[in-house]
Amino acid sequence: MILKPRIPFAVFLIPGMSAPLTIHIFNPETDYALASGRTQYTPPKNVRMLRKMLHALPVIFAKPGDAILALDDDVDHEGMYRQLCRLRGVEIITLGQLKGLHPQSISPWGWNAALRNTLLRNGLEKKLMPAEEEMELIRALSHRRNTIPFLQTFTEYDIGEMPCELKSMEEFDEWLGRHPDGYLKSPWSSSGRGVLRIAGQSPEAVRRWAGGSIRTQGSVMAERPWDRTLDFASEWEMTAEGRAIFKGLSVFETNESGRYSHNISDSTAALLARIRHIAPTVDDNLFQAQSRALAKMLRGYVGPVGIDMLADKDGSVNPCVEINLRHTMGMTAAALYKLTGRPRNFNPLTPDFII
Repeated sequence: MILKPRIPFAVFLIPGMSAPLTIHIFNPETDYALASGRTQYTPPKNVRMLRKMLHALPVIFAKPGDAILALDDDVDHEGMYRQLCRLRGVEIITLGQLKGLHPQSISPWGWNAALRNTLLRNGLEKKLMPAEEEMELIRALSHRRNTIPFLQTFTEYDIGEMPCELKSMEEFDEWLGRHPDGYLKSPWSSSGRGVLRIAGQSPEAVRRWAGGSIRTQGSVMAERPWDRTLDFASEWEMTAEGRAIFKGLSVFETNESGRYSHNISDSTAALLARIRHIAPTVDDNLFQAQSRALAKMLRGYVGPVGIDMLADKDGSVNPCVEINLRHTMGMTAAALYKLTGRPRNFNPLTPDFII
C-alpha cells in the first residue's frame, strides 16, 4: 500500500444508528442531464459505465463520517477507490438505504433536475436540495454561451474574435464560410465530449455535427482555433452571500480533439509556477478579475465552479474557455495532493495510490 492516510479510521455507518455528515454522489452525466432539461434522464451506456467504475471517487475529498451514494445497484464492491473508503471511514450506500437518513448536506458532482427528482423519490428531504427555480438557474448558467459575457469583462486580454452562438444552419453555414478551422461545442457537455475541431473533418461531417447540436440542444457554439500549449483552470466555491472563494488551480492535459487525459496533482504554488513558465501574465490580477466576474454572473448559485483556461505558444491567455458549475477533476486532483502530499499525474481511471 502506497497511501498512508493522515486521518485515522472511523466507524462505518450502521443503518438506523447514525446519519452521514454529507452524502457525496459521483454523477458524471450531469451536463447531459442539464442539456435534456428533464426530470427523468438515462445517461448513454459509456457514461453509465464511467459512473459505475468511479462511483467511489468522492472518497478523495470526503471526510470520515461522510457517505457516498452509488446510483447504480450493480457496482463492483471491490472496485477502484473502495480500499480508500475503508481506510478513511467513508461508507458506500445505495438508493434503497436513503429513506430515513438525515444528512447535514448533499454534495453531488453536479446538480440537475433528474438527480433532484431521483433523490426526492428515494426519501431525501427537499430542504437539502436546490429548489426547482434554482435548478433552472443552474441549467441556464451552465450553457456555454455564458463564456461570451464573461470574456467581455477581460478588456486587458486580447481574445481576438469572440465565441458565438449559432442557432440555425443558415447562421452556421455563414460562419463556416469564414472559418476554415475552429472549434464547435455543444451548449452542454463535459470532459472534451461535445467538442469538434473542424480541421481534418469533411464539410459533410462538420455540418452533420453542427446540425445535431442545433437540433438537440438548440444551438452550437463556435470559436476560433488556438495554438494551445497549456490547459489550466482556476477552482472556486460560490457562497450563499454571492462571493467567489478561490480554492486553487488545476493543470490538465487534453488530446488534439480537446478530450480530457489527466490532471497534474500538486500544490497550488507548484501549479502556478508551471503555468507562469508558459504564461507569465497569469497573476493575482487575473484571478481577482475572475472573482468579480463570477460574483456578478453567478448570483443565486451556490457550489463549486471551475473556469477552464488555455495559453498558446506565445504565452497569450484565454481566461475563460468554459465555466463548469460542478465539481471537476482539477478539484479532485488538488484534494488528492492534500491527502497524500505526493505530486503525480492523476487519471481517475488508473489510480496509482491503491494496489
